Formats: sequence, C-alpha cells, structure tokens
Amino acid sequence: MPRLLRRVLWFVCGGIVIFFVSVCIVVAAIASRVSEKSDAPRSLALPSDTPLQPAAPNLQLDDFTCGFRAVAAAYEVYGMSPEEKNLRFRLGTDREAVPIFTGEGSRGTLHPDMLRVVTQDGFSHEFIDPAAEDAAARLRANLRPAISSGAGSGRDAGSNSRNRATPADDDRAPKHYVLSSERQERSNAVAIILIRHRGGASLHWVLSDAWAVGTDDDATTHGDRYALRIVDSVRREPYFEPLDLYLKEKVLSIILIRPAETSTPDPDYPTDALADANAKAPVNANHNEEDAVSAAHRAGLAEMLRVRERMKFGG
Repeated sequence: MPRLLRRVLWFVCGGIVIFFVSVCIVVAAIASRVSEKSDAPRSLALPSDTPLQPAAPNLQLDDFTCGFRAVAAAYEVYGMSPEEKNLRFRLGTDREAVPIFTGEGSRGTLHPDMLRVVTQDGFSHEFIDPAAEDAAARLRANLRPAISSGAGSGRDAGSNSRNRATPADDDRAPKHYVLSSERQERSNAVAIILIRHRGGASLHWVLSDAWAVGTDDDATTHGDRYALRIVDSVRREPYFEPLDLYLKEKVLSIILIRPAETSTPDPDYPTDALADANAKAPVNANHNEEDAVSAAHRAGLAEMLRVRERMKFGG
C-alpha cells in the first residue's frame, strides 16, 4: 500500500476515534450534570390543589434567567418557595447546556430540565400546540377567568410583584381585572409559555395564569375576543395580550402545569421517536419517581425538537 494512502487512512481513522471519544466525554459530562441537578437537595413540600394567589412577576436581573423566573412565579402561585425548592440550581439556569460551550449565551432554562423539576416537585404537565385550532379554547379551559372591574389605573388588581429590577412599566391596560373565584372543572393550571422576543431575535419564557373576555373598546385586549394575562419577568406588572394574535405571532411552546392528581392526557398531541409527548409523569405513591422523571425529561427533549421545527417554518 502506498505510503501516502496509509497516512491518509491513519489520519481519517484517528479523526474518527478522536470524534467519538469527544462525543463520549461530552455525553458523560451532560449525564453527570443532569444527575447532579436531579439529586440536588430540595424541600419536599407539594403544591396546593388550587392556585392560592394571582401570579406576580418575579423580576430577572440577568438576560438568561427568564425560564427560572417563570417557573418561580408559578411555584409561588401554588404556595411553594423557589428558594426552599433550590429551584435555580436544579433547573441548571447558570450552567452551560453543553459543557464545551461557555458564556452567558449558552445558559438558561431548557424544556427537559423544566419538566424534570416540575415532575419531581409534584406537578403534572401537558403540552398545547400553539398552532392547533383548539389551542385558544384549551388554554381558556385550563386557566382561570379574569373579570373586568371597570376603568382603573392600568394596574392589574392581582399584582404583587417584587421590584428586583427596573424594567419599563407597561401602560396598555386601562381596565382593572381581578381573577375570578369561580371554579371550572380544570381551571387550576398555569401555562409556562416560550415566545419569540425582541422581534424574533431571541426566545423568552413567560407565565400565564388567567384569561379575560375582551371588548371592542378595551385597549387591554386590543379588540380581540379573548386575552391572556401575561406575567413577564421583564415587566413590573402583569399585562394582557390578545389571545389569538399572541398564539399566531409569538408563541412557540405552551406547557400547562398543575398539581399532579388532576391532570389527564391529551390523546391528540403528536408523538415522536424520543418520547410520548403526553407523558404526564404524576408523582405519587403509585408511581416510580425515577421513571416519571426520566419520561418527563424525554418529553422535554421531544418538545425542544418541535420548537425547532416551529421556528424553522414560522409556525
């Protein structure tokens, strides 16, 4: 065999070996980090059966903490302390998603970590495809209604945000809204929502815990029939977005979470090779927590792939 050919073969084989060794190292590092986050100490407190208070903004100080802040705001709705739950560490917000990539741009909160943590803490999850025809109806069926209490100062009556930062105040809500005490069959959920942000240049997590009926003269809902109450970590006060337009133009992913015992599967949500996207993974005495957490993590990976497709096709 010519010497040049042997050198080429050795070079190619060596490159393949180095590539696979590198992949194994990265995979092992990621697995170690997931295990570290999953096994981290936390309070054993479980969420209340129903929301105890309206959601309030948990304001962010860093560009990459919107996911953590959205989940923290959701926990507070159900009477749980984000600090006692060691939430920020367990979500991996401050750790690079892939060990070889460093910097603020590689940090944040991903679907798999989010679903793993909420499952561990006694919640079930359910996805809503924002492009589905029944997406708006399903949101209204699962969130609490908010009732207009007439003209007001433009502040949401349920707000009790913590002023940890100084984002610009929102002034688009000329009416007061209060969350209804009326109980619907499944209206004890909140929605953690991933949206296009800054004109689509970045992604951003927000929380929604209620919806309102809009009117033609109501600037809060921009004349839309329904509006979502949005709790945003870069706004001091909750605000409303027109439901149909918001789903069409901004929303990429919707995760409903509620106390585990009350969730039911959505048989129509798509599945793929990674996981059954409807794995609700309830945490109780009759289920193995490790299996439930693994299923939730896989479902999060599957939803990440769907988000990628929605971004690619603008849907």
